[in-house]
Formats: sequence, structure tokens, C-alpha cells
Amino acid sequence: MHQKCGKMVGNEDLEELPHYDTINDFLSRLNPAELERIRIDMIKKLFKKRCFDSYRINGEYWGIAIDGTGIFTFDKKHCEHCLRRVYKYTDKETGEEKTKTIYMHHVLEAS
Repeated sequence: MHQKCGKMVGNEDLEELPHYDTINDFLSRLNPAELERIRIDMIKKLFKKRCFDSYRINGEYWGIAIDGTGIFTFDKKHCEHCLRRVYKYTDKETGEEKTKTIYMHHVLEAS
């Protein structure tokens, strides 16, 4: 199994993949601009190798997937761009109806 890990990432000498904490630690120290450059280079290589050609619509067009998701939440308003969601709930101890406001940031990405 260890040899398979190395082959999967193109490194025959790699005996096992790093733990996700190790990867997260590395990525947290990486300059975001460098990470973006790496992502762009990877996408360009995939297009150059024509990896996505079989996914074209009518053999001509590219499909685009659009996804929106929350990336941060706060108990207090963080900045002028925060979105707000108000939840109504019943307090389990008192039975009283209450509201809680969550502030958040979302991102919309097209792939």
C-alpha cells in the first residue's frame, strides 16, 4: 500500500502521505499569492493534457459549476460586509422563545 501512495502523487520514493495536520501547517505558512500561482499552473497543465475534453458539452462548450458557501461566522458584526442570519429557537431550560443573530461571510465560486 505504501508504494501505491508514492505512485499516486508521482513520487516512487514516498512511502506514505503526510497527515492532514502537516499539510494544513504547511499551507498556513504559504504566501496566498504563491498558492494561487500553483493552482493556476495545475489547471493549465490539465488543459494542456486535454484532461477535460471528454466533458465538453456537444464537443464544443465547457460547463460551469457555480457554488456558494459560508466561510466564516461571527457572534458580533465583524465588518460592513457581513451578512446576517437571525435564528429563532426555544431555550431548553426555560422554554422561552429567543433569537440569536449570526454574522457571516460567504463566497461564490465558478469552476
